[in-house]
Amino acid sequence: MLTRWKGPADPTLARPLLQRLLAEKGAPAPEAWLALDERFSGRRYAVWGDPAERSLGIAQHWKPGDKRPQVQVQKTEAGWIAQCVRIATKPERPLCVDEKGAVVDAGLKLPAMGEPHPFAASLAQLVEWDAVVDEIEKEPGEWFVVRAQGPDGLARSISERFGIAPVPEASGADLAAWADPRLRVRFSRIWRLIEPRAIAFEAYAASRPVAEEVARVAGDLLGRVPAIAAYPASGYTRVERVR
Repeated sequence: MLTRWKGPADPTLARPLLQRLLAEKGAPAPEAWLALDERFSGRRYAVWGDPAERSLGIAQHWKPGDKRPQVQVQKTEAGWIAQCVRIATKPERPLCVDEKGAVVDAGLKLPAMGEPHPFAASLAQLVEWDAVVDEIEKEPGEWFVVRAQGPDGLARSISERFGIAPVPEASGADLAAWADPRLRVRFSRIWRLIEPRAIAFEAYAASRPVAEEVARVAGDLLGRVPAIAAYPASGYTRVERVR
């Protein structure tokens, strides 16, 4: 789990605030949403090596100039969804939560074009998946990353080849992670509107020789050898992890 982690100033206020904001939008207040904001509302973090800060919670200041927290919700064919993560990329990327608490990708903003796609089983699972990379900061050695897009099972095959244990709390049908002191492997399913794209695979290695071996094995499976890059990239400045 991410360190330097702080929750809302008063978690007991998150539930009634969210209930009121949802009622103003004519939206339901599923227990999964109320529990999410009780645990995560107001939390922010940036993964080591990635400058894009994540802001968590359904009730947030979603737009510049918002004078109070707002909610962004939409009713889809499968039920209601609400934005719950704001990722500070350019353009900004939100993730949503469905009525059961699963995180879904609905595109760059609501209302979504088409039905949202599964991203993680829960927000807690997504945070743990991010933590697998964030923990690299405290590990010794010079780290490198190998990234590629490939078929389903690529990350699992490489993890088994190197004997890396899975991280159960960071793994599910749509994303997963494996980790040991010398190597961390992750995958996620990524989408472009309605059509699924290839699996996004990434491996973080604690030395250049390990990264080269991962790239070679991946190349045997893909038919092309993926590039190796230093991690974090040159010039990276640490964003305060959680506040």
